[in-house]
Amino acid sequence: MMTQGWAGGLDFSYSNVGDVIGADQISLGDMLSNPTQAIPQLQSNLMNNYQAILVGSFFTALSFKVARKVLRKPINRINSGLFGKRGIIGNIGFKL
Repeated sequence: MMTQGWAGGLDFSYSNVGDVIGADQISLGDMLSNPTQAIPQLQSNLMNNYQAILVGSFFTALSFKVARKVLRKPINRINSGLFGKRGIIGNIGFKL
């Protein structure tokens, strides 16, 4: 059953699952209080969104690798300036 709505000049539509609005959403409280009903909904949401999850995780990992390479020299300069032999704090056994 498709439901039509209007909000702020924008038309939208959504599907009700079991005639309950928001039944396709699941919270941590739902997972902890009633896991037998929450796990099938979690599996359904995962199957519907796995492609977006894979693409997002790939680009997140890629951006962290690029940022690490780009920021390597500035971070090393900060570490040597703070914790080096002639640094402000001196050698205290760890680095940022």
